[in-house]
Amino acid sequence: MCELLDRGVQTLLVAPSTSGRAGVELLRWLGAQTVPVVLVERLPPPELPTIALDAAVTDHAIGAGLAVRHLATLGHRRIGLVTSRQSPHSDAIRTGWTTAVSSLELPFNGVPVLDVPPYGSPQWTRAVDEMLDECLAASVHAVLVHADREAIGLLERARDRGIRVPEDLAVVSYDDEVAAASDPPLTAVRPQKHRLGALAAQLALARLADPLDRPVHRVVLWPTLTVRESCGTALSRT
Repeated sequence: MCELLDRGVQTLLVAPSTSGRAGVELLRWLGAQTVPVVLVERLPPPELPTIALDAAVTDHAIGAGLAVRHLATLGHRRIGLVTSRQSPHSDAIRTGWTTAVSSLELPFNGVPVLDVPPYGSPQWTRAVDEMLDECLAASVHAVLVHADREAIGLLERARDRGIRVPEDLAVVSYDDEVAAASDPPLTAVRPQKHRLGALAAQLALARLADPLDRPVHRVVLWPTLTVRESCGTALSRT
């Protein structure tokens, strides 16, 4: 970033790590720059409650809630969750899943919740098998999976084990970058990434045009839900 600033860059759109001492120090450094800085898919941590950085973020908790509520409308009462261990959004998705399950008065007991290792790693197949075993044992027939590659990998592993999607297991992916290309096509929550990038650029340009009087802007976009074939219908559930 220093090199970019030295070359005359007038604004910065950044998605840095915000955790730990290093993250806090980086944000302090960004907040001290003379050019507009906009955080993308990041918010300052509680340690920096008044740092004057604009931000454009997705409400990933709301997105997880959309998925849970869709599955609930199809008659599912026990809805599992798989999150990617590498994703910075897994905590928010887990919070949204928990909030939606609680507000709908759905059961938590025995419902599998798993944070999986990287897709394709030696531990991947074991983790997915564990998830599928828990679903079978607890009569869980619906699951939200973050992200697309994890969801597609789960579909493939389920097929290998004779578990049909959506007949035996309804699956919603959280990402929707390649979900439509899976077999069957995945119902998916889609963060509006292109819109978010454009919005972040607009915030930076607005700050550039009005550096003194413009208040700090923290803008939140909701994801959308695209329904495809991987959840079936309420009438097809048994």
